[in-house]
Amino acid sequence: MRKCLSVFLLIFLSYFTFGFDSPAPGGKILSFFAQDSSGRFNTGHEIQSRDVYASEDGEIVFYNSQMIAVKHNDEIMSIYKNVNVRESSLHRNFVKRGQIIGSAVGGSFHLIQL
Repeated sequence: MRKCLSVFLLIFLSYFTFGFDSPAPGGKILSFFAQDSSGRFNTGHEIQSRDVYASEDGEIVFYNSQMIAVKHNDEIMSIYKNVNVRESSLHRNFVKRGQIIGSAVGGSFHLIQL
């Protein structure tokens, strides 16, 4: 539970302290960091949205057909999972804040920030 709270605070602070944008403007958060009713631990936010946007400028450190990892600075990395990555929108391994990076698979995606 303590780790869960620490990770939640990190994401909360990244949006308000570092000024990150929402990765899904108008999207709905379906679940937070927590253990669900089946006992499975959710390691990130599940967000209902059609399109997925870069929450901040950053360097793409990894991507495949359904996941992208973006390093924003020396301290924060965002991992977007369950995303149909739009390779055509990834220019020179760099994304800009607010840039569409893909679409959610099945109408929702996961965001983890480390």
